[in-house]
Amino acid sequence: MPRQPPQNLRADARRNREMALDAALELLAEGSEVTMDQVAERAGIGRATLYRHFSTREELIQAVLEQVIELARAAADTAIREGGTAEDILRRLSTIVVEFGASYLFLSSYRHLSRHLLEPLDAERDPTLAWIRAAHARGELRSELSPEWIVRVIVTLGVAVSRALEGSLADERTVEAQLADTLVHAFVADAGRTRW
Repeated sequence: MPRQPPQNLRADARRNREMALDAALELLAEGSEVTMDQVAERAGIGRATLYRHFSTREELIQAVLEQVIELARAAADTAIREGGTAEDILRRLSTIVVEFGASYLFLSSYRHLSRHLLEPLDAERDPTLAWIRAAHARGELRSELSPEWIVRVIVTLGVAVSRALEGSLADERTVEAQLADTLVHAFVADAGRTRW
């Protein structure tokens, strides 16, 4: 597990940590192998400084994955707060899944590090799970499917989206439309039952 950044980090130490994470994210997005030396050089910090924050390459990459997943959760929270029907929200969430899948294709290469991060958390930390539980309780989503199952399926489809985009099996717009239709028809109560 990566070290949690201390709450009382000095401003310069916090800045160095953020620069290291930004540099690692850039390098990963470029498809680089990402060595600690490369990260330190890209961030403009010394190796010793980098190792003070992240003792191993794996710890650094895991911290990057955590950062990306938190960004995705924040985007999901914004999409949910816009309101609308269950279909509206699932379609907006599909857009986020595809955008993040396209922007962070490298995530699929590090599933072994991110698996536990993608597990549904408590509703306080995971806005998608909180919304799904509430929509389920209101009867907007299929009653025979548990909220936890719905979240797991969405996460699994998100991984599949990354693979499809990485392999250039389809363009982003097509993937987004197909994912949205899949989520709506699979989970919204009474949505398109005659089509399935």
